[in-house]
This record gives sequence, C-alpha cells and structure tokens, in this order.
Amino acid sequence: QQLPVRALMAPPGFPDFVSRTRICPPGKVRIEGKAWAGSVPIDRVEFSDDNGKSWREAALKEKNGSYGWASWFVDWDAVDGTTAILCCRAFDKEGRSQDRLGTEIFNYASFGCTQPQQVYVKVNSSIESPGAEIDLVSEQKAAKKALEGESGLPSEAIQALYQ
Repeated sequence: QQLPVRALMAPPGFPDFVSRTRICPPGKVRIEGKAWAGSVPIDRVEFSDDNGKSWREAALKEKNGSYGWASWFVDWDAVDGTTAILCCRAFDKEGRSQDRLGTEIFNYASFGCTQPQQVYVKVNSSIESPGAEIDLVSEQKAAKKALEGESGLPSEAIQALYQ
C-alpha cells in the first residue's frame, strides 16, 4: 500500500510563542512549501486562505527524485487588520489526496493523519515597527482551556491554533 499524500507550508511572518499566532505585515506574501506522494507523481497542490472554504492551485515544481519532495508556492494578499487560516493540500496522479479538515483519525503521534496543515495568521502593519504593540489577548486566552470561552475567537480559529 502506498503512503499518504502530504503537503506542508513554511508558516509566514513571525511567531508569537504563547499563542502560536503568526503575525505578518500586509501586502503580497509568498507562501512556500513542499509536497510528497511517495513514488507516485504529484498532480497538484492547493492553497486556501479561508480555512478550506475555497481553494486555488499553487505553482508546483518537479519532485527532487523518485521518492522526493516537490516544492510549491503561491502569492497571498495579506490585508492589514485581518486574520486568516491558511491551509494547503496535495493530490497525486492516482487520485489520492489528503484527508478533509475535521477528519478524525486516531493513531499514536498522528502519523496516519493527513488533514491539511492549518496556520492562523494575524496581518498587522505594526509588525514592521520596532517596539510597537500588537494585541494578541484573544489568541493568548484561547491558549488556556479555562479562558478559551473568554477569547472571543471562533472554534475554527482555536482549532487552527492548537490542534
């Protein structure tokens, strides 16, 4: 049996350690990643900036060997003052794809789970100003189970941050 198809992205921006939020400046941001499908050729990689509600195809390069990874990229328009949940997924030439978001697969260490990677991003122009303050109170409250309800974040955002 063939191993699962997988795409991963390098999260954009700068990380907040406590909340796991990525903060990036507004503008065009190049999202880069890798895709793998074992010995099977990769058909495509798709990218979403709305937690998988809509998808668009990324630019895909050739695999770096028979069992190698293929690089991919997409340019994302980061709008100041917004948050986004970025996702990526891959498909191979045999029609296999990653699991859908929310697919629960129990296995130790999640090695069999191939749900699309989720990255919670807050777009804020202040990240470019040394010493500027960026409000991450909601995201930091969501990090603690006892305060999760006070965060004001939707459950899909909390899932993207802490799954």
